[in-house]
Amino acid sequence: MVVNSRVLDRDTVIRYNSRAAGPFLIFLLVVAYAELWLVEHTKGQHWGTYLGQLVGSEAVLLFAVALVLMSSTRWVESLFAGLDRAAIWHRTSAITGTVLLVVHALVTQSSHATRLGKPLGVVGAFGIFGLVAWAMLPRWRQIVPRFLQSPINALTSTRPGRWVDRMFNGYNLWRNVHRLLGLFVAAGIVHAVMDSTVFGGNGVLRWSLIGIGAVGIAFYLYRELFARFFIQVHRYKVTSVTPIVGRDAHVITLEPQARPIEFVAGQWAIISIETKEGWSRNPFTISSSDRDGDLSITVKALGDFTSTVDQLVKPGMPAAVDGPHGRFDRQKGTSQQVWIGAGVGITPFLSWARSLEDDLGVNRVDFYVTSRGRSPFADELEAIAADHPNLHLHVIDTSVDGHLTPEPVLDQVPDPTRLSVFLCGPQKMTAQFGDAFRRAGVIPVNIHFEYFNWR
Repeated sequence: MVVNSRVLDRDTVIRYNSRAAGPFLIFLLVVAYAELWLVEHTKGQHWGTYLGQLVGSEAVLLFAVALVLMSSTRWVESLFAGLDRAAIWHRTSAITGTVLLVVHALVTQSSHATRLGKPLGVVGAFGIFGLVAWAMLPRWRQIVPRFLQSPINALTSTRPGRWVDRMFNGYNLWRNVHRLLGLFVAAGIVHAVMDSTVFGGNGVLRWSLIGIGAVGIAFYLYRELFARFFIQVHRYKVTSVTPIVGRDAHVITLEPQARPIEFVAGQWAIISIETKEGWSRNPFTISSSDRDGDLSITVKALGDFTSTVDQLVKPGMPAAVDGPHGRFDRQKGTSQQVWIGAGVGITPFLSWARSLEDDLGVNRVDFYVTSRGRSPFADELEAIAADHPNLHLHVIDTSVDGHLTPEPVLDQVPDPTRLSVFLCGPQKMTAQFGDAFRRAGVIPVNIHFEYFNWR
């Protein structure tokens, strides 16, 4: 039974895990496709070559899944409980498919390569390798051995190094090049159909691969060519760009020019702004109240656009808002809640706090705001907390108090099994707190994350 915390007693512990539906479906597809290949194997076929081509076909399946998730349709968002999680599984599917592609290349040896099929396979493979490697660049410290990290850091601190780092870590350039994925996958599919030694005498395997590939390419073409005609975009105008004192961040306020976007506090949107250098498109969590007419977003310097927002964005510039998206909703929680916002991760909680009505709707919320230096939003949040007795605000200045750890948070919780936790901040911090809460007895489905680094 699906438990709806909006209509049932808020003391009910939410046990239904809708987040598992999408990943479980991917797992079923991979297993079912492997089973089909094993059933279709006939006597006399060389097992090494056959398994190599099975692995290659599984790679095609995972890339097709990645293209479906890349389409960002509403049912994808529902199936994965948010586009941020769909983006994580898009990345996981693509990386896993790339690993299988390497295995396929090493294991499979065919003397039946065609004139067109072989070069298409090479182009597709190297194109995919390049895109996956680029997508993993922001996590290079997790991959590169420690003894190489100091020289790389030294190089990236030079002027040319900073330029290269900004170019390849920038969201907009990466996104535009990443859109080529469908073309490389299509090249790989044509290669598989033309050069496979298995498909010649097996129509089931041939047409199943063509069908899988066709679904992935269809979703890719929808996203690239037709989605713009179905997605409602709201027109806005920039009214202010305000620097946050003592922070490498700005607050951008947008005024609707027609019907405003309707969102739930904590959601995000894809916001395009026509800057001095052309249109820039980025996902941002909305920080304003869901009752305000204007939209506010908090922009921290992290990439190409966000690092120069004060130079590129000026009042009066047109903007387009696509959304809302996201399932980071406090109404999904139980009557005992913990909110933890670290650094720019405070943004969805700002929207929550600014949207609160007289009745908080829960027994107790412990809201932890942690940053280096006193949070620039501390005074505003303290005023909101003063009007809501059930909202207990904890402002942590890490330069004075040290980093927040899970232990003092859990000390405030009488029964972890009835607790809901909402986390937004650096990935390392959210992983540490998530593990600690699970060990303390918090039900995993009641631990909610907001992912804002999709690459």
